[in-house]
Amino acid sequence: MRNLNRLESYALAATAVTASLVTSANAAVVTSGPVNIVVPATVDGVYLNVLNGATGSAGTGVTGWDINPYSSTTLSFNTPAATDTGGVVRLGSATSGNTNIANLAGGVLVGNLPGMWFSTSFASASTTAPVGRPFVLNSSNNFVGFRFLNETTNSIHYGYLRFQIGAALTNRTIIEYGYENVAGASILVPAPGAVALLGVAGLVGTRRRRS
Repeated sequence: MRNLNRLESYALAATAVTASLVTSANAAVVTSGPVNIVVPATVDGVYLNVLNGATGSAGTGVTGWDINPYSSTTLSFNTPAATDTGGVVRLGSATSGNTNIANLAGGVLVGNLPGMWFSTSFASASTTAPVGRPFVLNSSNNFVGFRFLNETTNSIHYGYLRFQIGAALTNRTIIEYGYENVAGASILVPAPGAVALLGVAGLVGTRRRRS
C-alpha cells in the first residue's frame, strides 16, 4: 500500500470535514442564540421554558417550565416535580454520593448514556467538585446538561445551558441554551469555535437541499 503524498492527505482531510459538516447540518438542534437571562441570587431564581423561551420568577407564571436555576448561596437547580423526565446532569452513578452538578466540557454528549445520570431536584454546582468538572468563576465556559419533558409531544428531550459566572456562583447569567429536537436523541455540548462551524455547515446543508 503506497503512502499518500501531502496534497492527497489534505484532500482526504477536507473531504472528512465536509462530511462532518453535512452531518451537523442535518442535526435537529434548536438553539436560543445569544440571550441574557440573569439568574437572581434568590430562593426562586428564574424559571425557563426552553421550547418558547418564556421566563419568570415563579413556576406558576411560566406554563410548562423545564428548568429552574436558583439559590442565594450557590447555584442550584430544580426541575418539574418528581418524575424521571427532568433533571440536570451529574456524573458517576445514582449511588455514588456525588451531589454536585457537572460542568460539562465541549464535545460531551448529554443523553441516556452510561455514567451519566440526572438529578431531579435541589442539585448544586460547585467550584471545587466534582473532581475535574468544577464550575469556573469569571468565565462563560460553564455548561449544564439537562433533560426535559416536551409538553407538545409528551416525550423526553436533552439539552444544555451555558452560564456566564462572575466572581461567585451567585453572580450568574444564562447566555445560551439548546436542545435536541429529536426525542430521546443525545445532544453535543458545543466546543469552542462551534458557532463558526455551524455557520459553514448551514451553507453546506443549503447547497445539498437545492441541488
